[in-house]
Amino acid sequence: MELGEPPTEQRTERGRLDVVLDKYGEVFTELIEIVETGGLDQLTANQKVAIWQRFETFRNRLPLIDHNLIADAEATDLAGSYCSSTLTRFLVQVLQLSPTEAAKRVRAAAAVGPRKSMLGEKLEPVLPRLAALQRAGMVTPAKVQIVERAMHKLSRPGLHPDDVETAEQLLTDYAPLLG
Repeated sequence: MELGEPPTEQRTERGRLDVVLDKYGEVFTELIEIVETGGLDQLTANQKVAIWQRFETFRNRLPLIDHNLIADAEATDLAGSYCSSTLTRFLVQVLQLSPTEAAKRVRAAAAVGPRKSMLGEKLEPVLPRLAALQRAGMVTPAKVQIVERAMHKLSRPGLHPDDVETAEQLLTDYAPLLG
């Protein structure tokens, strides 16, 4: 049995997530086949750029799944269940990510991912404007990281909250525009 694989008696039970992931895998495989077998050949330059931009929007939204998986893992101490001392180490172990990549994902999820109060109430992300841009697919994961790191530095004691909010507004206004 592989890490994270359910016991044999549970493998026949398929939840909604399993079904949707199967569909996603099939559609993604079909997309690869279309592109690899000349699906771009008859398109104009403008059409190719439009396809590329649509695909990039999908790519930019993929971390939304990570953010929810990370939030759930933290809430349920999934790392501890697998004898990992931190969620970052758990991601390195289970997904074979580099420690740097795992840490980036955990930080991004903390900044723009879902949150809950101690009473279980849904809270707004720490950086709600940035989270909205990512949900719309308008910023890359790298841009999320840049804005998150800048906001982390600005969110220290002694800085006025209005100034911090203005900084987030400026950074998120320009994040989709700047390279």
